[in-house]
Amino acid sequence: MRNLPGVLSPEEQTAWGHLVNASIVSGHDWVFINRDAVVDFDSSITLKVGQLNGVAVDGCFIAGRVRGRADLRACLDANGQPLATPGAPGEDFVKAWLAQSSGANLPLLLSVAFDVPVKGFNDDQNQVYAECAVLGRSLLIGLGMANFSGKSSTTDSIRLDLYAGGLSQYKPNRRPRP
Repeated sequence: MRNLPGVLSPEEQTAWGHLVNASIVSGHDWVFINRDAVVDFDSSITLKVGQLNGVAVDGCFIAGRVRGRADLRACLDANGQPLATPGAPGEDFVKAWLAQSSGANLPLLLSVAFDVPVKGFNDDQNQVYAECAVLGRSLLIGLGMANFSGKSSTTDSIRLDLYAGGLSQYKPNRRPRP
């Protein structure tokens, strides 16, 4: 994870450590492909987080909202070739996407926002949630690639480089007007 425009603070490093060790326990998504070959993603996930001194803390969950877009014109088939002739209408890329049978690689641009509980049911959960609180004050931007296989466009893997921007990083240079 990269934090722009600087280095991660110790608080952020601890929170990101919880993300690295997190696992997705549930989620759902909505995907729309328009005729111009733009893919819209709107997803929700629930992550199980929490380790203190290397020991898992039971029952620590945070929610994440994932939204983003991808352009099928930038998608490459399993052989590294564009899905359709470059410069072709978007509909040609959509048809090729729907007809593919051997997989594809799709560049992604996603935003991720987390909702972190303020309090848990015991002291260990409270500590994990306190350590993850910075996630609720951040917006993560993910740039990466999704790998799909087969005709059903099943996702094999997603690799994202995450960049964080926190609400506390914004420092206005003047006061708001009354």
